[in-house]
Amino acid sequence: MRRSKRTTRIHQRGVALIALTAIIAMGASWMLLSSVATNSNRTAANHAHNAQVIMQAKQAVIGWVASQSLLTSENNPGRVPCPEAAGYFGTSNEGIAAGNCTLPAVGRLPWRTLGLDKLRDATGEPLWYVVSPGWARPNATDMLTINSDTVGALTLDGIGNAAVALVIAPGAPINVSPTPAQQAAGCTARVQTRSPTALNVLDYLECENATTADGVFASTVAGNATNPVTNDHVLPITTADVLPALEAAISARLQRDVAPLLEVAYAGTKWGTTTTTPVFPYAAPFADPAASSFAGTAGTTQGLLPFSMSQGCTPGTDPRCLTTLNSWTGSSVSQVSGSGSLVGGPTCGMSGGLRYCYGLYSGSAQIRMRDTMSNVAASLRDYDASGVAGYFYYMDAGSNWITLPRTLARSFAADGSFDFMVTGNAPDIGITTYYWFYSGRPTFSDHPLLSSTDPTTGWFVRNEWYRLVYYAFSQNHAPGGTLSCTGASCVTINASGGATSYRRAIMVLTGRSLSGTARPNATLADYLDNPENTNFDAVFQQDRPGRLFNDRVITVGPLS
Repeated sequence: MRRSKRTTRIHQRGVALIALTAIIAMGASWMLLSSVATNSNRTAANHAHNAQVIMQAKQAVIGWVASQSLLTSENNPGRVPCPEAAGYFGTSNEGIAAGNCTLPAVGRLPWRTLGLDKLRDATGEPLWYVVSPGWARPNATDMLTINSDTVGALTLDGIGNAAVALVIAPGAPINVSPTPAQQAAGCTARVQTRSPTALNVLDYLECENATTADGVFASTVAGNATNPVTNDHVLPITTADVLPALEAAISARLQRDVAPLLEVAYAGTKWGTTTTTPVFPYAAPFADPAASSFAGTAGTTQGLLPFSMSQGCTPGTDPRCLTTLNSWTGSSVSQVSGSGSLVGGPTCGMSGGLRYCYGLYSGSAQIRMRDTMSNVAASLRDYDASGVAGYFYYMDAGSNWITLPRTLARSFAADGSFDFMVTGNAPDIGITTYYWFYSGRPTFSDHPLLSSTDPTTGWFVRNEWYRLVYYAFSQNHAPGGTLSCTGASCVTINASGGATSYRRAIMVLTGRSLSGTARPNATLADYLDNPENTNFDAVFQQDRPGRLFNDRVITVGPLS
């Protein structure tokens, strides 16, 4: 059948129209896909930019904590800076942290304090920042307690104690027409308007992140493309992030501030020793640091520091408060040498702050009066040596009291007690006669290492780092020992790489729990990570701190 020319032309036009429609549809599809791809790429680029700048801010916060914690003037090592002071917004001081802040604190990142440029997110907004309670100073006078067992008190995404701080890229204002966004559970509808002269957290952060007093925050909130309830990009700073840097700083401060004082605590002429032959106090047997009395035990050469207190504390409310640990055990008189003898027992007592003993002797005799304070080496104590003196008299044949040369000595006994000894030589005058001793009786006080207000080491006490220090010393430097060690008779330290050194004493900063075990507890292996450091011998291992090991050895005294 033959088609007419008209029919053919109509058919051709129909085919062309179909083809044109297909081409238009394909073009529209390409444009739609191209738009989707462009938006997707833009979103990915924005996310990558935000991830980069908030990570840079996080690293700066951690670096600030580490460098600040090293300073002698820092009484709260471990604290993080407060957010930017609200009054600095829009001024030449913008980016400087507030000196103290109500916690949990939310504000803009203190970029200038952190030594950063003014970091901005992908939308050009400066970063925001949240600080946990316990990790910044709430006022100008309060001190903090931060150590390896301190937790972050911010809740993030339903997980408690999740973070020390948060860095947040706030994104663009969310205002979805015709009604405001933020309609998800826990969110309050708001038209976000950002003023160039005043900051309002509600105009930058959304939902949980904008209700700050409860310390609860979220990195994600349920929403969709037409109802983007939040666009906050949140990065937590956790204790696992902060503590390695903090512990490195604390280890350095222990070496610089604490070790020199421990080394000479019982060294010097007033203790009957020298700086080259020091006595070290006995350790407290390792136990739960939260319940330990920190009282040393005679013969114990490693464990917790002997950190009990005798002053300024209330027995029964603090296990460390041991007001009766040290006591005078009474004076005694003995004959040291000579051909004579003591006649009967002496009479001893106190007069005007002096301890006295008197009695009778005959012949020629070297006589000694001894006064003993118990458990001095089971603790860290001090006394004023200028108030200690010794006198020795005897009565001659004419009933006159004659002062004779005498010596005054001090020494530790193996049980940790400390003796004051006055010795005099009584001549033979042919008859039985009197001798009389007087000796100053010093008042013992807590060593400055125990003071939370000491300008050099008070941070160590206030932040309770003593709970996280393991202590060991050579048996030769125990009370009553030879007070000299060399080689393996000292404490041995084997370092990674094979180097070995020997010290009179060491401290080990135990660091955070790497296993996640709740502390404090009474399990030594939850504090020290290398088995060599928990077997109670005098050999310790120092490896490179990392994911599986974070014991840090602090040496006390020179190489021996």
